[in-house]
Amino acid sequence: MMKPILTERMSLPSLQAGDAAFLLTLINTPSWIQYIGDRQVHTLEAAEVYLRNGAMQHEQDHGFGMRKMMHTETHELLGICGLVRREGLPLPDLGFALLPEYEGYGYAFEAARSVLTEDTRTWMMTEISAITTPENDRSIALLHRLGFVQDGEVQLPGQEEILHYFHLVIST
Repeated sequence: MMKPILTERMSLPSLQAGDAAFLLTLINTPSWIQYIGDRQVHTLEAAEVYLRNGAMQHEQDHGFGMRKMMHTETHELLGICGLVRREGLPLPDLGFALLPEYEGYGYAFEAARSVLTEDTRTWMMTEISAITTPENDRSIALLHRLGFVQDGEVQLPGQEEILHYFHLVIST
């Protein structure tokens, strides 16, 4: 498991099997479905499989991956943020998603900035990518605020949608 990252307001540990109920809620929010896609995960059992075969397997295979965003004081789970390897992208990809009630409070920026600092240093990454749908204005603004530059478009294997592709060179 990855060592948790601590920020001003959050702890960012690895996702674990016990997080399936949280993930089930998160991946069925309207913003997840609109901007990330409907994963057709509608039961706790399906969420457990999705988590085990997705985030947990990715971390086992690569050493890094998605982290849960947990408020330090309340221990509430706010969302996820992390780096993943995606088929069709040349670089690790920054991903993030929040439960709707926590959007607009700077949690995604705080988590993403910490992941970009800590995880890229731990795994000696010098460049990172990010993708988003063209209409996801909030994510695009966040990526720009983090220093990403749009670098064309990309279509992931097996997907119909054309996504904006962003690139960030990590300064050492």
